[in-house]
Amino acid sequence: MRTCKIRTTLDECLNPGVRHNFHGEQVKASSTRTPQKKTLLNTKNPAKNITSAGRTNSYSGCHRSTEVATEDKELTHVGAGTPCGEYLRRFWLPVALTSQLTDLPLALRVMGEDLVMFHDLSGRIGLLHKACSHRRTSLEYDVISERGIRCCYHGWLFDVDGKILETPGEPENSPIKGNLCQGAYPVREYKGLDFA
Repeated sequence: MRTCKIRTTLDECLNPGVRHNFHGEQVKASSTRTPQKKTLLNTKNPAKNITSAGRTNSYSGCHRSTEVATEDKELTHVGAGTPCGEYLRRFWLPVALTSQLTDLPLALRVMGEDLVMFHDLSGRIGLLHKACSHRRTSLEYDVISERGIRCCYHGWLFDVDGKILETPGEPENSPIKGNLCQGAYPVREYKGLDFA
């Protein structure tokens, strides 16, 4: 009966005094064989983990240095204006379930930005920055209207794309509507998920 070479080698490693021949029969090992010298692992300098025979210690990869690598801010920071954050904002990301949208705005935090998602009365989905562009109040407590969302503090009406539709308390010819807008992201609904 022929045994696998790998098994024979494994048996020899586990039982150094027992050997197998080509037919799988146990053969007494020769007494001239010297046991391998055991070496301790050097965790500070892995290059020194070499036995007297010139081979590397087989488990030296498991015992690595406990030093913690420095943070790579280019890959780990995803806020607005960071390289990784700007890269990830080029793709559609799932931000909420459509079932979460009710008659109240939903506050979210996506990639370090505070946002508000809502479903206006005409059926469109909007995703705006949480702080109002007028007085920095939270749009989380605003009133959802037929077309967009109305700020609860001064009554400004923002469309789902961030455009200012109404500015109560301002003169009719005020240039604020044309010069100012609320930060917004486009939203697409697909199979119960809202992607932005």
